[in-house]
Amino acid sequence: MKKFNLKKEARTTYNKIARNYHEFRTKKHPSGWFYNEFLEMPTTLKLLGDVKGKKVLDLGCGTEFMPKF
Repeated sequence: MKKFNLKKEARTTYNKIARNYHEFRTKKHPSGWFYNEFLEMPTTLKLLGDVKGKKVLDLGCGTEFMPKF
């Protein structure tokens, strides 16, 4: 019987999801899509407030579009 390694399975699953999301965001919809343009980005920017001149740590950025702000 094969031993189940939760950490390895979680990493493998996360990497699959991340690859699919990256493909979706950068190849299929490089200029944006409904969820991002009308919900995710406006809400994120509102929550962040004015970050001009500040250092911001973005953990788990994924497609690396947040550091552009």
